[in-house]
Amino acid sequence: MHAADENNAKRIIYLGGLTYGKDDELSQHMLSRKHVGETLKKSKAQVTIFRAAVILGSNGGSFEMLRYLVEKTVGNGSSQMSVLTKCQPIFIDDVITYLSESTQIKETEGKLSI
Repeated sequence: MHAADENNAKRIIYLGGLTYGKDDELSQHMLSRKHVGETLKKSKAQVTIFRAAVILGSNGGSFEMLRYLVEKTVGNGSSQMSVLTKCQPIFIDDVITYLSESTQIKETEGKLSI
């Protein structure tokens, strides 16, 4: 926040994590991403926050994790997948498009986008 203000940043686009629940229910990783967004909003800049759960792209960490889960459950003939966590994945190319195009859309200034 201080660096943004000291350098007269006009606009900040932040990609944080998609979080639900109370702070004490979040992992340290997700809590820190939430706090970064909250801190950036205190700057003088117009802050747009996007939140993503899982970003999928070829050879990315989330893609490899998903591939591993599928291979170990569906790929081995198992008829049930024992993963109960709901997820809203997004393709990396879509994330890049949203982030870059939001800089040209005035209505996204100072908004939280999910």
